[in-house]
Amino acid sequence: MDKAAHPIHQNHVWEDVTLHNSSLPPLAIKNPKCLGLLHQLDRGPDVWVQHYCVLKDGCLYFYFSIRSTQASGGLYLQGYKVSEQIHSFKQSATELEPPSEEFKTFYFCAENRTENQW
Repeated sequence: MDKAAHPIHQNHVWEDVTLHNSSLPPLAIKNPKCLGLLHQLDRGPDVWVQHYCVLKDGCLYFYFSIRSTQASGGLYLQGYKVSEQIHSFKQSATELEPPSEEFKTFYFCAENRTENQW
């Protein structure tokens, strides 16, 4: 996720590509950087919600399941600071800190350390 948060180059075609990708099922997105189940820290301190996620071109797409027909949401990662944090019962979580305080900080983790190598 760190590479997605700090891309080497930009262009504005990504907006159209992101809109297109969000209308696709998760396995239809070509050449993703990563894909799989992630848990996202929700409103409560120990409430983790499972999503099927796809990381592609600096955008993290969220799906309710691998069988979803389109993304339920997405997060542009450009400018986010990526770090590893220890969070409650989960061994480690990836913290995504936004470039501005007006945006939300996100926490994600996978089932185990190997799968947490996003």
